[in-house]
Amino acid sequence: MGIKTEKSGIIITVLFFILFFIVGIMIFDDYGMNADEMYERNTGIVTLKYILHEKLKLESLPEEILQAEDLLSFKDKNYGIVLQLPVVLLEYVNNFRFDLSTVVKIRHLWTFLNFFIASIFFYLLIYERFHHRTYSLIAVAFLVLSPRIFGEAFINIKDLLFLSWFIISLYFLIRFIFSPNIKNDVLLGVTIALSSNSRIIGLIVLFLSGLFLLMKLIRKEIKTKQFLLLGIIQCLIVGILWILFLPASWNNPVMFMIDTIKHFSNYDLILSEFYMGNLIRSNQLPWHYLLVWIGTSTPILYLSFFLIGVINIIINGQKNKLEEYFIDFSMIFLFSIPIIMAIAMHSTLYNGWRHFYFVYAPFLYITMYGFITIQKVKFRFLNIFIDISTVFSLITTLVWMIANHPYQYVYFNILSRGKISENFEKDYWRLSSKECLEYILNRDDNLRISIFDYQSILPAGKFAFNKQDRDRIVASSYVWPAKYVIANYSKISANELKFPFYTPIHHVKVDEMKIASVYQREYQ
Repeated sequence: MGIKTEKSGIIITVLFFILFFIVGIMIFDDYGMNADEMYERNTGIVTLKYILHEKLKLESLPEEILQAEDLLSFKDKNYGIVLQLPVVLLEYVNNFRFDLSTVVKIRHLWTFLNFFIASIFFYLLIYERFHHRTYSLIAVAFLVLSPRIFGEAFINIKDLLFLSWFIISLYFLIRFIFSPNIKNDVLLGVTIALSSNSRIIGLIVLFLSGLFLLMKLIRKEIKTKQFLLLGIIQCLIVGILWILFLPASWNNPVMFMIDTIKHFSNYDLILSEFYMGNLIRSNQLPWHYLLVWIGTSTPILYLSFFLIGVINIIINGQKNKLEEYFIDFSMIFLFSIPIIMAIAMHSTLYNGWRHFYFVYAPFLYITMYGFITIQKVKFRFLNIFIDISTVFSLITTLVWMIANHPYQYVYFNILSRGKISENFEKDYWRLSSKECLEYILNRDDNLRISIFDYQSILPAGKFAFNKQDRDRIVASSYVWPAKYVIANYSKISANELKFPFYTPIHHVKVDEMKIASVYQREYQ
């Protein structure tokens, strides 16, 4: 019976991932383009120029590379792009003949594929710790059915790539903790190097690995020789690959590392954030900004299990084996410390909590700990209630995601939805511009269509379309009358905008909340 159950669990798991993959392949092209995508592409091209032209001395290169800026004087030289390099290389191999709309699609597909792979590793991570296929599958369901994470798993090539590889590095951390041998040591070092290339905070996993080895040494469970060997190998791998993955550091790695830490600890991009009904400078946000965003944009059931998990780990965690005890408290550390540091240092924040999506990995681990804790309670009616609540939550979340596709990233949980329009940023990515432009292009046959951009970032949004359609879009002003206005509602406390002499003809909505609108001029 046990063998049959095991086989059934494996079959269900495989079918789940096949279905998830098919869905991703079917919908990756449904999302619009955000402003960051061309910046990231440009950073990749600048880096590739440095490698090919400056270091390898290749002269016969495409114009797109030769005309790029020089990396050493480039303002974004501190940003790693090794995880994005494959899509830039694909353009290079094709001699940059792809239309930019195709480039956008490729980048969306690449972001999803990384997230898909990370979801498999998240399944393995939970299984490595709890040895239960059903719990592992539920954990992945929580990850995939997290609307904000799912929605940005196609378009957020920075924060979601980091989350994906942070998850992978956590899996290898757990493997290393349970079996601290050279093979796991090397694999952990490689994945830490890859994740920290996207965000330097990824090095926090290296700290935890070293702390675990130190605890084993103090408890005399490993010898000094093994401690030094494993520690040195891991540090060398992370250090060497960190330098290798950042070409701008090649001339002076030490100074570049210092400069990078200074750059990100004093990040000075100042934007206006719409939070709690007010526009606030992104470097002057209140201490509760991250906590409120996480609390309002995460399904209620996950938050409930998370709180139960935290309490149980703190109260009963020491009863587990050292390895399990260390892993459990590490997850609390990984979730809480980055948020506490951001609050204490008054970090510059914007666009909700997207820069802290990586804490969602330990968050869901603790969530599953809470879920499993309740499952172990020998009270039949409680178990049934929890099972029904979990299934209901997953189904209702899935239905919401389908109904609001492709705007899952504008999700707010049921307790906060009625207050969102007047208090929070909505479509801060401006991906709704694609639907607005598509609506205009389909109804207007003119070769030149004048459109006024009201906070919709149309110069980026239009790249979701082929060149023929892009050329039809002409930026115009409100004073020199445009035929249409496309307006975004992100930074305003309203669910309706009015433009004199213009009539609304199309709205993009999430939960009956307008996130963008198209207006047409009443007369010329």
